[in-house]
Amino acid sequence: MKIKIILYLIAYLVVMGCDRGSTGADGESPPLDITDTLVVQDSIVLGLMYEFEVEDPYAKERQLIDLAINEINAAGGVNGYPLTYTIRNTYVAEDAPAAAEDLYNYGVKFIIGAGWSSRTINIADSFAVDHNMLMVSYSATSPLIADLDDNNLVWRGCPSDNFQLTVLADWLLDAKGITTAAAIYRGDAFGIGAAGAFVTAFEAGGGSVVSSVAYPTEEGGEEITFNTFDFSPYLDSVLTQQPEVVVYISYIEEEIKLLSDLTKNELFEANPSMLVGIEGLDVEELKNNIADTTIFEHIWSIGFLIDSTTSSYQDFSTAYTALYSEGISISNYTGNYNVILYDNVYLLALAIEKAAVNDTIPITARMVAEQMKAISGGVANAVKIYPGEWAKADSVLAAGGSVDYDGVSGAIEFDDNGDIGSATFGIYYMKNPAGALEPDTVISFSTR
Repeated sequence: MKIKIILYLIAYLVVMGCDRGSTGADGESPPLDITDTLVVQDSIVLGLMYEFEVEDPYAKERQLIDLAINEINAAGGVNGYPLTYTIRNTYVAEDAPAAAEDLYNYGVKFIIGAGWSSRTINIADSFAVDHNMLMVSYSATSPLIADLDDNNLVWRGCPSDNFQLTVLADWLLDAKGITTAAAIYRGDAFGIGAAGAFVTAFEAGGGSVVSSVAYPTEEGGEEITFNTFDFSPYLDSVLTQQPEVVVYISYIEEEIKLLSDLTKNELFEANPSMLVGIEGLDVEELKNNIADTTIFEHIWSIGFLIDSTTSSYQDFSTAYTALYSEGISISNYTGNYNVILYDNVYLLALAIEKAAVNDTIPITARMVAEQMKAISGGVANAVKIYPGEWAKADSVLAAGGSVDYDGVSGAIEFDDNGDIGSATFGIYYMKNPAGALEPDTVISFSTR
């Protein structure tokens, strides 16, 4: 497979955050008659699955789903049916399959989520695939997902970490001249998949991974509280080999503790390595929680980017501001995948309508899955559809035509594994002592 890597100017790319609104289906009674269809109580109900410890802290992210649903419903809905959604929490691993079963019993056959790779794999393997539920994740990036035996029912609008870690490995080898590396990572699907992708790419390019160490994420079936976790033995194992760079694969809570422990590590003090985090950096969290800011001068980051200069993004931003009376916030926290929630709603709605032969619903989730590639670059000479253009898409599909959706997150074209085929990543470095992110390089990756 030929890989094309193209360098662009960093100034033209930014990553977006998001704010809040709601038109969800929470609070409604389950339907009395549950059939093997996507229609519940005269509407098409999507299931949103993501992870939260307290009551819906991601309410701001929901605005992106609400905006897409409002646009679709204002233009007539999906084959005349209004679109809505209901939410389930997948924070606790052992509860995630039950959450999927609850959606199934509600009549939902389509899931946006889960957010975490480990939860996505767990839900797919334990319940969703066997019950013909279609899943489209917005942020589950583990390469392990591509290898699931999923009967074509697990898709994702986010790029696989195969992309991100291949870009990082090539950049370290070619741009920085680094030949020895180590990895420290979460011992879950996200960490294992990402670390494996990095090791494969770095060694394929001629580098040597001198140490690769996983740390636990659960204890006794419960998530570890990382603010009291001791990373010292894991860091010692990695640093003993004196790698030129340490790639760490973590979430923000453990990233803070890992870096804090690193500031007290004698091996690092004697021979400091370059540090690279993936999925972007939450700079303010690091600045507010790490006392020794000298660590910042060693920190770099790579993350998924959104191009805010495109007409698609500008139209989306205008619609967002008009609906919520506030603009999209832009930041350098490059791990923000939330915009994909908006795109996933459009992708699923288009696939549902495409699957509705002769204007008939009910249809099954498997029928919808068969149309996912067709509505995103899988058909030659299809009519381009951009964010906010549901009325145009509806007209084309009603006339028997084909559409090709390109979203706020960029061009979308699925492969046979249900993964998108291209993405753009930014590489940043921390600026000490201010702790600001400074741009270095933007790299676009494509398997096409």
